[in-house]
Amino acid sequence: MEIRPYTYTSQQRPAFKRLDAKTAKKVIDGTKQFTKTAGDKGTNAIAYALGALASLKPVQNLVNYLKNKNYQEHLAAFVGCTLSGFYMLDTARSKTIEKDQKMPLMINQGAVCAMSTVGAYTLNHYLNRKINHIAELFHISKINDEKLQTKFLKFKQDPEYASVIERAAQTNPKLQSTINTLKNQFEFTNNVKVYLKEEIKKQKGDNIAQNFLKEIKKITVENGKDKADAVKVLYLQRMKNSKAMRAAFNRECMNNAIKMLANADSTKKLTRMMNGFKTAQALMVFALIYRFVSPVIATPIANSISEKLENRKKANK
Repeated sequence: MEIRPYTYTSQQRPAFKRLDAKTAKKVIDGTKQFTKTAGDKGTNAIAYALGALASLKPVQNLVNYLKNKNYQEHLAAFVGCTLSGFYMLDTARSKTIEKDQKMPLMINQGAVCAMSTVGAYTLNHYLNRKINHIAELFHISKINDEKLQTKFLKFKQDPEYASVIERAAQTNPKLQSTINTLKNQFEFTNNVKVYLKEEIKKQKGDNIAQNFLKEIKKITVENGKDKADAVKVLYLQRMKNSKAMRAAFNRECMNNAIKMLANADSTKKLTRMMNGFKTAQALMVFALIYRFVSPVIATPIANSISEKLENRKKANK
């Protein structure tokens, strides 16, 4: 058997072809088609899941409960207080922090949480009142009838002027129809509650309105019935003998009448913008207060409190 020596011979490899425009277009079109198909399937899956979730009765009850409440600020406050609680608990359990330093740190964290919550709620409510006032003036400016504009501007200064507007509505069928519709559709929303509290401050001694706010907390309804209907019936009954409740009722009806009489497109657009802005505003206000303002103010106070506690402990020993 003859053994021949091995001789290496290089094989010709296929040269890389440059990616021309047609090939690139095919790749891009294929990628787009894949992304679109995957996106459609993902969107359908999410929509189906959210639809199933939204159809659950507990979710529907939660939505109805939150629709007229400032849940954004409550959610921010809940998260802030929960995190502060965990910080305090972690400080108390820490093995790396000196024992005499734990109490000052926990007092500082608790003080920051308390001051942040109160300060954020106060500032956010103040900003909401200012924003609502600006929005109402914008809606009034969109009413075509200048005489009605003047009347509603006077109403904004004095809610008692609502009686003048109702008399003017007798000769204005559109206004009369709007006011009657809103009175029939009246509900005790969070806005009405805010109006009522403001009017109680003006009408000092209105015990009927003050007792009403206590009564609605105790209202119970049978299964299948809406508590809002029972609250509405009670409000309309108590309103007959309460000046504050009548003023709050008029403010709600007149403000809604302004929106209905204003340019519909402008009103809807502004309402959507305001809802989004208020959500962002609440989150920004709470973040600003919790992260920057309160720590600066609360730290000296917490240090002073902790020093007094330490001195008291030493005095008792």
